[in-house]
Amino acid sequence: MRTEGLLGADQQLNNPYNSQYEYYQAHNLCPTFGAFGDESDLAKHEVLRYNVFRRLTFPTTFFEGKRVIEFGPDTGENALVFARWGARLTLVEPNDAAHPYIQEYFSKYGLNAQIEQISGEDLLHHEPRQQYDVVDAEGFIYTIKPDRLWIKKFDECLVRHGFAIINYCELYGSFMELLHKAIYRTALANGSFGSGQDLAKRIFLPKWNNIRHTRPFDAWFVDVIESPFVRKAYCIDAVELMHNMYENGFVLHASYPHYKNALGIEWIKDEIVPELEMREAISFIKQSRLSYMLGHDCFVHREDREVCNSTTALLQITDELIDAWSPEACSEALQHLAVIQSATTREKMEGRGAAVLGMVQGVFDRMRDGDIEGLLLLCRNDETFIETWGAPCHYAIFQKS
Repeated sequence: MRTEGLLGADQQLNNPYNSQYEYYQAHNLCPTFGAFGDESDLAKHEVLRYNVFRRLTFPTTFFEGKRVIEFGPDTGENALVFARWGARLTLVEPNDAAHPYIQEYFSKYGLNAQIEQISGEDLLHHEPRQQYDVVDAEGFIYTIKPDRLWIKKFDECLVRHGFAIINYCELYGSFMELLHKAIYRTALANGSFGSGQDLAKRIFLPKWNNIRHTRPFDAWFVDVIESPFVRKAYCIDAVELMHNMYENGFVLHASYPHYKNALGIEWIKDEIVPELEMREAISFIKQSRLSYMLGHDCFVHREDREVCNSTTALLQITDELIDAWSPEACSEALQHLAVIQSATTREKMEGRGAAVLGMVQGVFDRMRDGDIEGLLLLCRNDETFIETWGAPCHYAIFQKS
């Protein structure tokens, strides 16, 4: 399905690929392949998945005997864990190159009996044979536009009160991902520092080596830096997600980062009004956007229109810099950044958040001046840049009403 034609008129991108899996096929990429060799590899991954669901306050014992349909399992590492937890699996993976890995994994670990079906269709064209207790769609769901299409498919697939588990690129949390792409494109346009993975490694390898990654640098380069799908037009605003899910009969069960104000106090037996719950979550999300952008606690204690406008503008400018370097755009970005820095001073936000804002200012200063040598030095040596990734990947669990 061609996603670009479904974006808004102001969001059109020059994207030649109909879907993310078509992009992966063209680049011969299975983006999450972990190359599990023995029991210890799967055990380590199971711990990581357990930690995800613990943060989502969702007991892994729930999956025992439940029917789970996973859209986009790639090579099946997460599916293996669901199988270990007792789930009965339907795996829908349109990238045919991933199927042999799935089959080999499940055979190697003695979990073939947990698979009910493997389908080669994409999400929108899959016709479910039955309804499921859980729909899981991680990593790609944000690329299907408009969002109502996949939400409708979830509704078709789920039993009443069933759960939909997603992770997606959140709009404000993806600021650093967009900035990485803008940095790379700015250095590439200069023409004096190489291209492709060689250039990307000159910029980002110290940062990449600083994290516990489970895939090689070249996979990240193709999946993020070069991907036409890691753009503002595809990212999902958590506020819009809350609206769209509510309007289609889903309520938020849990999320990470948190969309609900965990400090709110009310009578535990009081009536739960889904619309009110949704609106309270939206207010909390708006106050958390700066935290998403910077990857650190920068909660704004009141909804600040000026800060909201500047964060949105900063995102837009950063995204546009991926297409073309502009010193004027960099100067405008610095003006919006100053507004945000002023707000953090008023809110008495110190420490890590202030350091990240200062680092971002340094990036835009160098980009504005065309100082690519200085930009590369910052990216390779600045501790704050190396340690800052923002919060691009948001997890959410919604329950069908």
